[in-house]
Amino acid sequence: MVILGTLVTLAVVNAVVITWTTVLDTRHASAVARALGATPQQVSNGLAMAQILPALAGAILGVPGGLALLYATEDNVTVLPPAWHFAAVVLVAVVLIALLTAIPARAGGRRPVAEILQSERD
Repeated sequence: MVILGTLVTLAVVNAVVITWTTVLDTRHASAVARALGATPQQVSNGLAMAQILPALAGAILGVPGGLALLYATEDNVTVLPPAWHFAAVVLVAVVLIALLTAIPARAGGRRPVAEILQSERD
């Protein structure tokens, strides 16, 4: 259970840090989009979707990968959860990533456009 808790904590920190670095990497492009009429909400949603789509693919591929690992390591697999449990895992993973990426994406979308566009490009 300690290892599982550590892995979950690492995944949460990883999702937030990756989103924050994505916000920093795309601040000029986001500022241009906002200068051309995009709202901060639209920019935040775009950044969140950039994280959700890979998370969805990872969750969809992770369920069969986990089952393959289970069958490879266990000699006698007698009980498996119902299929809807696996679907729930995928759904919960995507919702959690959406929630974890919303905070950094919103914070990055609130910076003034003029300040970003006047700064030198890194």
